[in-house]
Amino acid sequence: MKKTMKKSMVVTTIVMVLLLVVALSTATFAWYTAQSNATVTETLVTSANSTSASLVIDTAKATSSTANQSSVDITMNQAINPAMYNSATAPVVGTTTYADFKAAFITYTVDNAGNYASAPTTTQVAAITDVKGSGSSAVEQDSFYVTNVGGVASGISAAVTINPNYYAEKAVNAGESVEGLYTKNGDAYEATQTGATAEAGTTYYELKANPFLRVAMFIDGKYVGTWASSEQAAVQYANITIGAGGPAAGDTPAAHSNYTATASGTAENVVSSVAPMGGVQVQLVAWFEGDSHTNAYAGTGALFTVMFSGVAAANND
Repeated sequence: MKKTMKKSMVVTTIVMVLLLVVALSTATFAWYTAQSNATVTETLVTSANSTSASLVIDTAKATSSTANQSSVDITMNQAINPAMYNSATAPVVGTTTYADFKAAFITYTVDNAGNYASAPTTTQVAAITDVKGSGSSAVEQDSFYVTNVGGVASGISAAVTINPNYYAEKAVNAGESVEGLYTKNGDAYEATQTGATAEAGTTYYELKANPFLRVAMFIDGKYVGTWASSEQAAVQYANITIGAGGPAAGDTPAAHSNYTATASGTAENVVSSVAPMGGVQVQLVAWFEGDSHTNAYAGTGALFTVMFSGVAAANND
């Protein structure tokens, strides 16, 4: 009976972070052939929400069990760019630090022959730059906090979902169903009507998610996982010397290794147990998988959501 009562006290909570990335085509950028261009200049998390009072999300840890802050606005000002994690090994859960991971990315330009057009250099990846709570001013910081204000310990799971964010042409034959697709009217995309079929001479588009967006999460400064599109779940990393002794323009790009990310939308337990009034710090890093990010994706943006859920705490039997 005691065991049943304890489990019934675990309140499931969902915290959602909605991230919108606005993309602009600009100058020639790394990983693309010399004629290509793409970068992302602004990243905006519009909200982080909780559907239950047991998990509070705010710019700092909650200090009262009556705290009810249920959302924050988050901005990631650093551009999301094509990049590669430069390390001899894949990141290790619970060991790799936020600072080390964030500082380990490289970028380079590839010419039409597939060789380095310029030597690889270090690059910055997107991270949180300020957080704004409801009714308060934005605070310049690289994280937000989730606090368990419930009466019992709770674990936390997280899931990142890579959402549709750009339109791509889709080949269809005249007379085929185009329901769920879009046509373009000037700069606007318009959904086809229910039951519509393809008309000759009309170009149709589908709304797709960028398959090469990667989002890594850190809890209390330690790596807990990377999420990626289920279409392309391999994350590249390499051990490339930067500067003297490293590759130069004209060299063939160095080989890279892969580690497997968690598929988009899949939940992973990221905190085994948070005591009542305990809290965790959450940090995010985002980038495009550069070595796979082909010309077809130049200028596309990225959209993803992050969902935190309260789960039964470890050893809470």
